[in-house]
Amino acid sequence: MDDLLLKPNFLIEKSNVLTLLKSKRKWTIQEQRFLVSYLSKINPRDKTTKRVRYSLDSFFDLFDLGEEYRKPARLKKAAEKLISHVQIEYIPGEGFCFNMRSFLLFNVFDTGIDSKGNYYVEIEAHDDAMDLMFDLDKYFSYRLEHVLKLSSVGQFRLYEILKHHEFMGGVRLTLDQIREWVCGDKTVYPDYKVLSRDVLKKYQQIINKTTDITFTYKPIRRGMNMVGGKPTVAVEFDIRKKKDNRQMSLFDPVAKGIDVEKDESEDE
Repeated sequence: MDDLLLKPNFLIEKSNVLTLLKSKRKWTIQEQRFLVSYLSKINPRDKTTKRVRYSLDSFFDLFDLGEEYRKPARLKKAAEKLISHVQIEYIPGEGFCFNMRSFLLFNVFDTGIDSKGNYYVEIEAHDDAMDLMFDLDKYFSYRLEHVLKLSSVGQFRLYEILKHHEFMGGVRLTLDQIREWVCGDKTVYPDYKVLSRDVLKKYQQIINKTTDITFTYKPIRRGMNMVGGKPTVAVEFDIRKKKDNRQMSLFDPVAKGIDVEKDESEDE
């Protein structure tokens, strides 16, 4: 696709498996934004659109890069860092499994000058990742504008999980699923009260305010009575669609995370 512009109303169609991908290290918010921006620019029913072109200014604004990265060597180094080496609990055609398979999501980085003298950056999906981005069997969709104000990877992941279950009106997740899929680590927040206070309530505030859905949640308690009552084993989310057609610029300062309080919970 040779359109240089990123537009807030671009539609993202995302594989269920890609939503819950695992990586050797935690993703940054810039890497998360890069992935969804790429998905918003391809046609998932046409593999010939796998090479995506960004204007140099769009690429810099998207990742909040400084002017020093306009030098080709430094720009290439920055881009290679953004194109992460990820681990996927997935084998094409078999779904989730215990055999870990590692591969790059993207394998091409190039720069050039178009016929009008404008610099551009091109990215292409890796052949091993094509099944996760094209001719999708199980996927969900949302528009780019609805994630522009999300300022952490955890917020992205919770929004996408809830968006995937929006048509059902809700979803129940175990505490381990929330820790692993949203926080990125099963060992964090062993106490539900802390998980609710430091993660769910904060994410609820930003998702309800800035995206196309709202949600409420409540703990599910089971087992033997302990001091303070039965232990919480899961969380039930109630999801609602809201009507808000207001669009914003992709490069609005708030869309880049500026003026939004940084959420450190996923790094704790």
